[in-house]
Amino acid sequence: MPDIRELWIGPCPLLMEIPIGIEHLKNLKLLLFAHMVKQVYYMTKDENWEKVTEHIPDVLVTFVEAGQEFYYRKDILSSLSPEYVEQIC
Repeated sequence: MPDIRELWIGPCPLLMEIPIGIEHLKNLKLLLFAHMVKQVYYMTKDENWEKVTEHIPDVLVTFVEAGQEFYYRKDILSSLSPEYVEQIC
């Protein structure tokens, strides 16, 4: 799997930690977490989040609101308030 360029995860409501081994996927260009805003938001608070995802140009989290699908990039997601995250989940 070292040549993998895209990895889509989710929805996976029980995933609460950064997936082990992501940092070794050096060719990864897109890491997408589907419908997992709350889980990924709390992953961004982990001290290892930046180290693990720094080599990935696009880390996205999708969510559905009012029947439409939207996404947050990792830098925006980490700046949200916990109260807001709880509302959209």
